[in-house]
Amino acid sequence: MGLKKRLLLVAAALLAVLLVAVGVFVATFDANRHRGLILDQLSQALNLPVDAQDVDLTLMPLRLRLNQVVVGQAEGFAGEEFFRARSVQADVETMSLLVGEPALLALEIQEPTVHITQHSNAEWNIARLARSDAAGRQPSGSSSRQAPLRNWSLSNGTVFIEPADGPAIRLDEVGVEVRAISRNSPFPFLLAFTFDSQGRLEAEGKLGPLQLESPLETPLNGRLSATQVPLSLLEPWLPLPQQLAMISASASLASESGATLVQIQADITDKAGDTLSLQGETLLAPDRKRLQINRMGLDYLGLGIQCQGSLGVGDSALTDLTMRIEDGDLQAARRWPARLGAALAELPQMKGKVSFELRLKGASARRSFSGQGEVRDVELSFSPQGNPVRAALLRAVVQPGGVELTVPELKGAGGTFQGSLHIAGFDSPQVDFDLSGDLLDVPAWQALLSGDESPSEAPVAAVPDWLKELKGQGKLRLKRLENGTMQLAPFSADLSMADGVMALRPFEFGIYQGKGRGSLTIDLRPSQPLIAFRGDLENADVNRLISDNSQSKDRIFGRLNASLRLNTAAFRRGGLLQNSRGDGSFDLKEGRLAGISLSRELSALSEFVGLKFDRQGTPIQKMSATLRIAEGRVSTDDLSIQTPDLTLDGKGGFAFEGALRLDGLVAFAPQSVTEQSRPRGLLGSLTGVLPRDRQGRPLLPFQLRGTFEEPAFRLDGARLTKMMGSGLLDSLFPPRSRPPRRRMTLHPQPVA
Repeated sequence: MGLKKRLLLVAAALLAVLLVAVGVFVATFDANRHRGLILDQLSQALNLPVDAQDVDLTLMPLRLRLNQVVVGQAEGFAGEEFFRARSVQADVETMSLLVGEPALLALEIQEPTVHITQHSNAEWNIARLARSDAAGRQPSGSSSRQAPLRNWSLSNGTVFIEPADGPAIRLDEVGVEVRAISRNSPFPFLLAFTFDSQGRLEAEGKLGPLQLESPLETPLNGRLSATQVPLSLLEPWLPLPQQLAMISASASLASESGATLVQIQADITDKAGDTLSLQGETLLAPDRKRLQINRMGLDYLGLGIQCQGSLGVGDSALTDLTMRIEDGDLQAARRWPARLGAALAELPQMKGKVSFELRLKGASARRSFSGQGEVRDVELSFSPQGNPVRAALLRAVVQPGGVELTVPELKGAGGTFQGSLHIAGFDSPQVDFDLSGDLLDVPAWQALLSGDESPSEAPVAAVPDWLKELKGQGKLRLKRLENGTMQLAPFSADLSMADGVMALRPFEFGIYQGKGRGSLTIDLRPSQPLIAFRGDLENADVNRLISDNSQSKDRIFGRLNASLRLNTAAFRRGGLLQNSRGDGSFDLKEGRLAGISLSRELSALSEFVGLKFDRQGTPIQKMSATLRIAEGRVSTDDLSIQTPDLTLDGKGGFAFEGALRLDGLVAFAPQSVTEQSRPRGLLGSLTGVLPRDRQGRPLLPFQLRGTFEEPAFRLDGARLTKMMGSGLLDSLFPPRSRPPRRRMTLHPQPVA
């Protein structure tokens, strides 16, 4: 037999003897005899008190098993237990076992329940682990050995993370594996768990060196993945919008020189079922106060944003971040704030494509925006029922102080507009504008804003809140402005808006071949807007003015000069005047009453004295009055009409639907009194002639009733009798012998 074979036989025999010896030792070894020593080593390793029901020893592999293990809570923390496990198995160093001083090399924990708790001073109990000498330096007499318990594994665990001032987070099906734990160099790890049995998170890679005092600052190199994790579970830790529901993501992390490079791809689902996609690469600075965004893309509801730059954390940290949008969906931009929980005013429905570049720069308290962009093929709908407002192109420039918007052409409510708009400030915006257009139809725009397109006479629906809150001023120039039946052409005004009140002060306008000047205020705060109008008219066509704004058509002609104050309770589509209160005055020149011959109508009442007139209409040399307007009616106390044949003074008025009620006194011109004007009938025989004024003009009191279309004149017999009796008294007692009668003049009061 050769030497090699003999050596092999000797080695095999020695190995067999050794195995038999170890087997005999294990079979006769009483592990519970060393229970105190094992628990003491575990207690030193964890820096926490450890207890177990009993201890077993197995040969293949050589392993100690502790059953029903309880680890006590660190001093000063709430609760009695750090964790409880069904069993903890420890790999044992063979030689240490043979000499009777077992040394633990690895732990395997099965079905533990762990409480990771935060103290009121912000310290976590896991920071107390391994702070003893056993974790920090080699044990005495064993300078060549590594510190114990450097290999851990945990399976099927439940972990409760309990912050000092927030609700606990529960992690189920927790699995952990770490090898060669060190505070000096990275070590491999594997981690997996579910959030309260709902979402799964897995991570693997290298962790360390371990920073027990600040666990979140421990370097990490590896990959993380999350599958259907409910974001509501992260609310105590991250300030996320409540409208976001679920996240699935994958990320890789690489730490170098204290900085952490993160590459991430994530899909976040909101409660409506839409997905927010996020992908990019960022670098977190070692001090965790600056995030360098190498690239970041975000897409949500059809609107994509690309970001690049740096984002500072903290009040003094500087930010320089650029965001870009290319052909984004404007409708998505409108939906973003509400979907993400932003408390913004309700915005109109929007369509179009937006391209923009925006830069955010500065420290937290002084950050400012700047940039520029454009929106194409714009449609704005202020209500689901309303027709849209359209613009082929809108250009915007953003500066630290506000936004400048240019509109080359905007179409809506039958009109076309051009202009510019400047918005100063963002917290309490101030709007300045310069706008011109061909037609502004007030009821049509009111319908667009409110969604009420009914042609009825009912008030238009209430103005939306966002319009009431608007503040600003500007210039408005229009070829034509229409409000119901009222037309102003052209129209220009200085417009201001503040505290829910819109004011056009002053404004100038053309009206039915005349012109005017005045002011207009619209109070949008009540449920139905209040309008106050103050204006002067000069040389307006009275026929068109009355025909377009009342039921009376083509009855009175001439040139009108007027001063008018009106207040109305609401916009209405049927006509402005019917719903107004106010006062004013007017005079009419070069006038004519068509189809009404005042001379003929009035002389017909006095045929008994022989007055005859054949005019088909009534030319008006002058017509004037002061007016009161209320409840759809115009009234006066001093109407005066002069024609070639007569002078008429009246008191009364008319309703805009046409009803007339006027009491008057007419004085016929001297040339109208001829030899034919002799007494006729019984009344004429008794009186001789009609009453006359001091100029010798015959006087006749009358009443006017009916409508403009069918006026009805009738003799005011009672007043005539009184006047004729007074004339008889004058013949017996001349006026100079009687004290003068005081003449009373009525002055109309303005209506608020």
